[in-house]
Amino acid sequence: MYLVVGCPDCRQLQLTTARKRFTCKYCRKNIQVSKLNVHYSSDRHDEALNALYRLKKEESSKL
Repeated sequence: MYLVVGCPDCRQLQLTTARKRFTCKYCRKNIQVSKLNVHYSSDRHDEALNALYRLKKEESSKL
């Protein structure tokens, strides 16, 4: 399962396959996956990656 998640500390969106713990690649915070805000999930990598790109583009257009 691929998850598009947002780090609660730095708010960066990322793609992960983590099940229990997740380390943010931007701020290095180690967080339980159950406490993350999951924006999208899919069994297919390409779908999750497209969702991540779309969400990042939407986020940047709000600035």
